[in-house]
Amino acid sequence: MSTGVRDCWPPVALEPVDAILCRLALYRRFDRLCQLAGLHQSTVVLVLGVTAGALLPLPAIASMARRRGRRLQDQLVDAIEIMVRALRAGHPVAAAIALVASEMPDPIGSEFGIAADEMTYGLDLRDALSNLSARIPLDDLRFLVVAARVQYGTGGNLAEVLASLAEVLRARALAEGKAQALSAEGRLSAWVLSLLPVAVALLVHLFNPNYYRDVADDPVFPLCMATGAGSLILGILVMRHMVRFDV
Repeated sequence: MSTGVRDCWPPVALEPVDAILCRLALYRRFDRLCQLAGLHQSTVVLVLGVTAGALLPLPAIASMARRRGRRLQDQLVDAIEIMVRALRAGHPVAAAIALVASEMPDPIGSEFGIAADEMTYGLDLRDALSNLSARIPLDDLRFLVVAARVQYGTGGNLAEVLASLAEVLRARALAEGKAQALSAEGRLSAWVLSLLPVAVALLVHLFNPNYYRDVADDPVFPLCMATGAGSLILGILVMRHMVRFDV
């Protein structure tokens, strides 16, 4: 029995149990998206959206999640360095996490604060870190969580491991900044080349409305327009791929 989200689309005739599991999988993905966006009351948001009789503004929530994820990524190196200093000073991992919560601003301060509160109320360190990683689906944070969980179970110099991780993340962020700077001209050219045909078509229609009307009845005209639109979309996709760099 498959429970993947992709198996539920396109819609097919599902058994009742399969349909329920499909809805649960979709809701879990939606709930994780809301958590990353900082909308912790996702159930309330879902109920309000269903009550209103319209779909939730998923693109807006996804945009909020991306912005918050970038802020978390930018703050992660500083949070790791605070943990390194706390561990080198002799504090335990739980105290280092609490120090990050008190010293760092939102959103990472709040997320580490939730982990610190969970440990304060009796949750095991490994479970609290697992919950933190589930709320913030960042690969770099998973490295921190894995290192802390391994150190908790087997021992070792966690401060040195986290210091090396912070150094790698900072070097990668510097490389990403250089790549963005070097590709800035290409991104600007891609925007200009993408918008220029549309702008020219609108200006021609504005100043000479009969420019296309004289040939609109020609049977080749729709084919030409479709070919031009397809070529424009293909060119935009190619330029978008050319100016994107994964570091």
